[in-house]
Amino acid sequence: MTSTPPDQDNASLEAQLNEAVEHHRAGKLFEAEEIYRRILAVNPDYPFALCLLGAIAHAAGENEQAVDLIAQAIAIKPDYTDAYINLGSVLLVMDRFEEALGEIEKALALDPESAEAHSNSGVALMKLDRPDEATASYRKATEIRPDYAEAHFNLGKALNDMNRPEDALASYRQATACKPDYAEAHHNIGNVLRDQDQSDDAIASYRRAIEIKPDYAEAHHNLGFALLGLGKQRDGLEGYEWRWQVPTCSSPQPAFQKPLWNGLGDLDDLTILLWPEQGPQDVSTWVSGIPEIIGRAGRCIVEVYPKLVSLYARSFPEAEVRGDSTSLKAPPVEDFDVHLPLGSLFRHLQQDLMEPCDAFLIPDPERVAFWKQRLAALGPGPYVGISWKSPMVTPARSPNYTRIDEWGPLFAQPAQFINLQCGDDYDDRSQTKENFGVFVHDFDDLDLFDNLDDVAALTAALDVVITVSTAVSAIAAGAGAQVWLIAWRQSPWNNFLLAPRGPDVTSFERNTDEPWDDVFAALAERLGDLAVGPEAL
Repeated sequence: MTSTPPDQDNASLEAQLNEAVEHHRAGKLFEAEEIYRRILAVNPDYPFALCLLGAIAHAAGENEQAVDLIAQAIAIKPDYTDAYINLGSVLLVMDRFEEALGEIEKALALDPESAEAHSNSGVALMKLDRPDEATASYRKATEIRPDYAEAHFNLGKALNDMNRPEDALASYRQATACKPDYAEAHHNIGNVLRDQDQSDDAIASYRRAIEIKPDYAEAHHNLGFALLGLGKQRDGLEGYEWRWQVPTCSSPQPAFQKPLWNGLGDLDDLTILLWPEQGPQDVSTWVSGIPEIIGRAGRCIVEVYPKLVSLYARSFPEAEVRGDSTSLKAPPVEDFDVHLPLGSLFRHLQQDLMEPCDAFLIPDPERVAFWKQRLAALGPGPYVGISWKSPMVTPARSPNYTRIDEWGPLFAQPAQFINLQCGDDYDDRSQTKENFGVFVHDFDDLDLFDNLDDVAALTAALDVVITVSTAVSAIAAGAGAQVWLIAWRQSPWNNFLLAPRGPDVTSFERNTDEPWDDVFAALAERLGDLAVGPEAL
């Protein structure tokens, strides 16, 4: 936040304020706050002390108090440009983006050449989904101050969000030219390079970010993904262990008193608890390692999300499978000696994770037979399960997914298409009928989101499952179904840690800058062969 006061007539107040500002800039916030409060005890209407005290409140997370203090400063001194900038910064953090933009515009009315105000305007405009205006604001900031590294960085983020990776890369590199130790810019350069299939250069950028900032969790985490994508098992899995320190990590860690298993020593006489993190897709890939742990441990307890308990209990009868404590909102039961999150399981396995594995999920055989009969009633096969997107699509995740209108080459093949898409898919399925003359069968009595045991049975009854990376892909692969995976080659998920595992998984991949056309052409040819007969494959 801006913290430089104009000259003051009162020499004593100015001297005290300058001393406080020096402490403030040095990160000695307690000392600075004491002086600001001492000034205000003598002169309660001193706007510069009010504004800077507001900056300290903001740094402490007391944003409402910060807004109140800075607003007082503005009421006393309506032409206080830096106060409007600071107030805008606080409002941005509070997700009050329209108000923030309004305060920043007041600052620009007073000082049109304020680079900081232009840059902050860009931040607000991006939050308001006005990217063209945002990039113009960032560019204005860099025109005023060509060495403004943060504005170059923010411009890079905006351009990357606008799917302009080369321009983003140029802005990030300009940021590092202005500020060579800008760890966040080096990290983001790595992200762009990774998505552009320049893995070696991406790894170098991540390592540069870590060299500057050794505890930079996101850089360690993304370095791990880059290494996993190259098949570097040990180093990649070590990087994945940084996930807990990433600020956006949403998986809670249970507060167990018993120790975390470090992979060393003998488990023969011990009980190990394996507990879930992330979502059903990830968990349903990682549990492929449970049979090895069952063979090594005296006793194995597997906690999973309640909707997976019945499937996993049948699949791992030698383990004790139960609902996880977090989902059941019950106090943790520490009837074990050591514990391990399922996302760390691969790190301690002795098997080659790059190789296909046997089926490890066992659907209910009666339900498999039920679904086979129900499929047969639809007419002649082949019976093809399809899933084209995730129920949760964000700009960062969207390159992993497809649009239903891109599936035209597949819909031209003779087959019965079965909906495996959970979420709001009615409009998409209607589009297949209208545009391609194909009816995608949907069993409305099957809850594709919660009844995952029956989803496994249905996928086992199908001839093939054609899917993007979703929970369906992981469950179908684990159950031994033939899975044709539609994959983005440069995706952080496209590696042995997160991709579906099973005996019969084939990936059809595209690069970042390519459409899905070649993938669907190859899938259509393969499906045409399947329609002729399995001997044609």
